[in-house]
Amino acid sequence: MNQEYLVVDRRRSRRRLRIMFLGVFLFLGLFFIVVTRFVNDYFDVRTITTEGNERVSEEAVHARVAYFVSKNINSSFFGKLFGAYNMAYMHSIDWKDLQKEDTRFLYTSASLNILNHSLRVEIKEREPFGVWCGGDEKCFWFDKEGRLVSEAPIVQGFLITRIEDSSLRELNLGDLIIEGPVFMEHIMGIIEFIKEMPIPADAIRVENNNDREVKVRFWDTPQHSFDIYFSLETHPRWARDVILSLLKNGELKNAEYVDLRIKNRVYYK
Repeated sequence: MNQEYLVVDRRRSRRRLRIMFLGVFLFLGLFFIVVTRFVNDYFDVRTITTEGNERVSEEAVHARVAYFVSKNINSSFFGKLFGAYNMAYMHSIDWKDLQKEDTRFLYTSASLNILNHSLRVEIKEREPFGVWCGGDEKCFWFDKEGRLVSEAPIVQGFLITRIEDSSLRELNLGDLIIEGPVFMEHIMGIIEFIKEMPIPADAIRVENNNDREVKVRFWDTPQHSFDIYFSLETHPRWARDVILSLLKNGELKNAEYVDLRIKNRVYYK
């Protein structure tokens, strides 16, 4: 009899323990849901403001921020727990990565205001410096670093620096107009050379990227033009004063071309 009673009592004790554990589990689950809901409501970002954008619209910046925080949510404990717009998650984000994903941005930073439930995104846009056009007639604006930042129309005339690349290279947003820091420095030097000349010039033509040579047509009169050949292997600053002197003395008024491909040697015909 006593043994049967002990067995029944043990079963009841185990049942009570299971019920107690289940109650504790349900309580903790409910508590977690309530706390999570409170945290989401109280610590979520409700407004996003932007600063520094001129060509990129505020709506476009908001869309990029929304995509950026959603894309990186799985790498954050707070993000997976409380959601993409939780302040703790947003505080853990390295906002410099945003500029790596959007070629229009040169610099990005963000600051949170807990009291106002707001996020302020500060950006610095890449400044268009010239237009690069490929053999497929796709054109892009590029900045002073030579990085393609946005699509551009097909432009003509002397007012906008233009590079026409017929080497059949395929470039996309974010790419550099030419690979290699030395070559980039030299092609930027060619652009500076053109701007310092007293006569207008057509587009910079890259006819064969493997040869590292470019050609630019200059117009000394409305009826006469001549080509200058540059090498991307050398910076053209050495030839600046020489060409200015030749122009001033009228020695290029009947020229067909000027060859600057060999450093410190000027050939013209």
